[in-house]
Amino acid sequence: MDVNAFVRKEVSNQGFDLNTVVGQERVEWMNQAWGYAVLHADEKPTIHDVLELGWLVERELNSCGFRACNVEVGGRHCPHFSAVDSMMKALFRRMGDLAPLEFYYQFEVIHPFLDGNGRVGKVLLCWLLGTLDDPEMPSDLFGSGVP
Repeated sequence: MDVNAFVRKEVSNQGFDLNTVVGQERVEWMNQAWGYAVLHADEKPTIHDVLELGWLVERELNSCGFRACNVEVGGRHCPHFSAVDSMMKALFRRMGDLAPLEFYYQFEVIHPFLDGNGRVGKVLLCWLLGTLDDPEMPSDLFGSGVP
């Protein structure tokens, strides 16, 4: 799939109307995050990269880094905010032992940001798979109807 089509589909999947300024901003921001990943694609992503991607996809909500409050996604309680930093460090320590799709799944379970986790996760998944130039949408791992 073309990168811009992938980005537009993901932003739309996250509930943004692509015909609004807010939706168009999210497309632009995710494209910038994608560009960041492309520039660093010769190295494995780090927690620093994840924080940068989080800020790139949601400039205001993620400006302070990982979330500092509890969140729910689709009725599922995400891990307590106080555990996010240690869970992310543990996830990155295990990166080499996990298949890219499992890493992506664990990232989404942790849900480290206030918003943009799906967008960041898709960038990370394609980065780890080496498919930044030809991305594919993952399957719906959470049964929500949205990948």
